[in-house]
Amino acid sequence: MEHETLRIKTAKLRRKSQRALGVYRKAERSSGESSKQLQEAQLIEWKSVNETLTLKLSAALEESAQKGLSARLMALRDFFHSHWREAETKAYRRQQELLSAAQNAEYIKAAGLAQELVSLKAREQANRAAYSELQGLVGRTRGTAASAASPDQDRKPASQTQVSNEPLAANVIPLRRRTSQR
Repeated sequence: MEHETLRIKTAKLRRKSQRALGVYRKAERSSGESSKQLQEAQLIEWKSVNETLTLKLSAALEESAQKGLSARLMALRDFFHSHWREAETKAYRRQQELLSAAQNAEYIKAAGLAQELVSLKAREQANRAAYSELQGLVGRTRGTAASAASPDQDRKPASQTQVSNEPLAANVIPLRRRTSQR
């Protein structure tokens, strides 16, 4: 039963991805103005990631064994996770270059970097969405919990990282015990 449930969920995700491809293709045909160049760059990235997702989901669905399907889906999830983080890192670097170019009044360079950032951000978003969809299918396992952690969290400002100020229950030592009332 679980085998069919995972297979059905995977097929639904593939159909959802195919519908998204149709929307992207339609939007691609309807946009022809030069002012929509940045939107087209976004669209190209989203379409590319969705094509990859659709093809790889189709290949995964050909797997007949439950363990094989699960393994392929986890590998696919890790694939999109690494591409998401890679795009995120590149976007961060380009953003720093953009800020530097703007501060140095290198506006032509800044415009080129801004255009590249649009593509990188779209790639990051599309890969993150694919990862999230696959994560919903397969859930988190012990082997991939480390890969799902953000390796580049240290580059984010402290205001963006979430820190809990609440003590963990295991670390709380009672100072005194109440004695029963006499």
